[in-house]
Amino acid sequence: MARNSLGRFYLPSDVRNEIVNLFNARWGYSDIARNTKVTKRAVHKIVHLYSLHGATEPFFCGRKDPVLITDDILEVIEIWKLQKPSIYASEIRKRLLRDNM
Repeated sequence: MARNSLGRFYLPSDVRNEIVNLFNARWGYSDIARNTKVTKRAVHKIVHLYSLHGATEPFFCGRKDPVLITDDILEVIEIWKLQKPSIYASEIRKRLLRDNM
């Protein structure tokens, strides 16, 4: 069973699916929480996740491989900073994405 960033276990899939099924059957958040012995906040999060993505499984954030900056990209950033010292990081990011770097 997977753990979240705080070391707590995620709810099992069958409980998550039951929460969504009860919500689709027009049960209220409090009634679902009481029936499944889960907090009302957890019920709300699961229903919200399902409404946005159509999935009940948790998303695992922060588990991606780190993004590495190559020497070429670093050189381009240095040139942009020399040309315009007041350039914001967000502008650099947009230009890198626009130029497919």
